[in-house]
Amino acid sequence: MSNPDQSAIRQRLEGAREFARLAGEVTLRYFMDPALTIEHKPDGTPVTPGDRETETELRRLIAGAFPDDAIAGEEFEDKEGDSGYRWILDPIDGTKSFMRGVPLYGTLVGVEHVASNQVVAGVIRMPALSESVSAGLGLGALHERAGMPGVPARVSDTPSLDKSLLCITWLATH
Repeated sequence: MSNPDQSAIRQRLEGAREFARLAGEVTLRYFMDPALTIEHKPDGTPVTPGDRETETELRRLIAGAFPDDAIAGEEFEDKEGDSGYRWILDPIDGTKSFMRGVPLYGTLVGVEHVASNQVVAGVIRMPALSESVSAGLGLGALHERAGMPGVPARVSDTPSLDKSLLCITWLATH
């Protein structure tokens, strides 16, 4: 099993940050649109044209910068690759919030090093809030807000969920 290359991780993390930002702009074209159409996938979950167009844009950006990388997304078939890296995409995580005009949805972009079975980079972009949190293996984590320099993200030391804040849009009752 080979280890991921730090330079390759850094390049993909930088790409993921930019790709998530650009794809997030696509979501904003659909956000709070009173004419937004909503369909349901075979599993019953909602999907919008914004989901599909955002993933299409992410795939275009990734293919342009990292043509040999594999891509797995939520809305389309997987793309094979032979570089040893695979991008994992959720164009609009929180579609139920998104379609109701609640700004608590995100564009998720992850990068996996296939041989080591490790996620080595990831970004959540909250387009309607102009915020991002990103991290890369060995590179730390960064929280960015519009108009402000990024700051290192920190992890809470709260010991249990009963002393934490938990926000969800779906709760399984069975």
